[in-house]
Amino acid sequence: VSFPAGNYSYIWNFNGQALPSANTLSPTVAIQGNYVLIVTDNLNGCIATDTVMVLQNTNVPADIIAQIVTPGCKNTGSIIIQSTTGGVGPYLYSINGSQFQTNPDFSQLTSGNYSLTVKDINGCTYDENVILPQPEDIKVELPELVTIEFGESGQLFPILSIPESQIGSISWSPATGLSCSNCLNPFVSGINGLSYTLTITDLEGCTASDKVKVSVEKNFNLYIPNVFSPDLDGINDIWYVYGDPKKITNIKLLRIFDRWGALLFEASNFPINDPAYGWDGRSKGKLLNPAVFVYYLEAELGDGSSRLYKGDITISR
Repeated sequence: VSFPAGNYSYIWNFNGQALPSANTLSPTVAIQGNYVLIVTDNLNGCIATDTVMVLQNTNVPADIIAQIVTPGCKNTGSIIIQSTTGGVGPYLYSINGSQFQTNPDFSQLTSGNYSLTVKDINGCTYDENVILPQPEDIKVELPELVTIEFGESGQLFPILSIPESQIGSISWSPATGLSCSNCLNPFVSGINGLSYTLTITDLEGCTASDKVKVSVEKNFNLYIPNVFSPDLDGINDIWYVYGDPKKITNIKLLRIFDRWGALLFEASNFPINDPAYGWDGRSKGKLLNPAVFVYYLEAELGDGSSRLYKGDITISR
């Protein structure tokens, strides 16, 4: 539509109704259909009309494919718009209402909800919400207490929140008593109990730690017979002490008395389980009659300490 220069007024009608505030040659409309323009020459009152058909643009941005990189413990995440469905490129991109940009990558993002907007060359837009999840913290769990027998060993089994393939390093501290300090399941042994700390570092440099206390039960289990029969029949003729040589390392002193306190037998610094260091029921070469006797024994234990034992021995026939 063209008019000679002059003083004109404009009215647009749609479905018989005048468009409000449409006193311009180029109004903006949002509904498809036929629009009638009425132009009035304000100087002479002449009127001209024309009709224009407005078609709806259906080729608008309708979807996006976005790649997300989850934030880690030491870095931030990102959202990358990989493709847009619909509309006419080139596209512009915005996040959380920021200024539009040509770059579809948004980085240095922390966890949270983000609103993405894509705008095509015609100004049509598409919005979509994207969630950057919280980074998954790595976790390591150990039992509070592990108990082992003195002289024995036990194995430690931590529970991890990540697969072993994602472990960058393993460190146990202290290394004392462990079969290895950089493996996941070391064997632990020792004389006295200790507390151990396990630190796991994943491939991204994130760390997690936990502690376990290892207690050592000192059941030395020295067996001291209370009766024997030195009758030279080859059965139970020698009285001597039994035990685990790893737990009882030495008999520092053994003394045997009669009930009046007279010393009948004495030996020192000898191993257990050896009848060569036992008592044959004699005193000064003479075989004693059946009676009850008293022993005093000092044993040196595997942890370096000593323990005293006292009790009765009965000679029977």
